[in-house]
Amino acid sequence: MRIIVNSALVLIAAAIGLAAGFAWRSKHISQTSESAAATLPASDAPQTSLIRALVETQDDSTLTTKLERDLAKSSGVTRWLYWLEALEKAAPADFTRLARLAQNNPAALQFVAARWAEIAPRHLFDSLVAAARDGRGLPVQQLVRVLFEEWPKRDPEAAIAALNEPGNLGMRLAWRDDVATHHHQS
Repeated sequence: MRIIVNSALVLIAAAIGLAAGFAWRSKHISQTSESAAATLPASDAPQTSLIRALVETQDDSTLTTKLERDLAKSSGVTRWLYWLEALEKAAPADFTRLARLAQNNPAALQFVAARWAEIAPRHLFDSLVAAARDGRGLPVQQLVRVLFEEWPKRDPEAAIAALNEPGNLGMRLAWRDDVATHHHQS
């Protein structure tokens, strides 16, 4: 009986310690962000506004942050279950970070790209245009390939319209050629 009581006390103390640690960390991150934003000089407007935006943006995808934590403490099949759960819950805004997280794992990247193309093909297209223009660190070629394998099957008019829009003509011509070549060979 004494062992059970001691074990229960240890578990309760651990839970209280974890809760206190999370509360302190959350408060510390908030204070750090506020103090960093407050100490930025008003001059250097473009650079300062960019830094302020980065400081103010704590997390652009809480879903991806949770997935990163879950992946760090898991292995094997459990990791894939976490990926599938995240992709099921993902909104278009989550996919940019999910793609960055998956870019060193070809199978995971394929799942991310397929799901993104399924639920928000136009968002994926716009994200790829932006990434190709300013190098946002997305695996553009892999994502383009999946997008244009899937999007024309579901909504060919929207895919064609996107490829025919003005701007970034060289990039869009290359993508259009890839689509035409791929669908011609299929």
